[in-house]
Amino acid sequence: MEISESLPFELNFWAYIRLDLLITRPHTVDKLYRMGLRSMFFGIETLNKKTGLTIGKGFDPDLYIAVSPRV
Repeated sequence: MEISESLPFELNFWAYIRLDLLITRPHTVDKLYRMGLRSMFFGIETLNKKTGLTIGKGFDPDLYIAVSPRV
């Protein structure tokens, strides 16, 4: 049992979340919800590999595209 689940009150919070970490660790999504996370904010990501390397973003943009829901 998580500490957050043993508290005598319910946690409810929002956070800035790194999308690359959610993609590479999908099991954490359920864990974050059980902890009380109810809203997430993400930074702007580039889908251009060369630009990403230039600004220090090491995550492969093809992975974002691969897991993105199709609308």
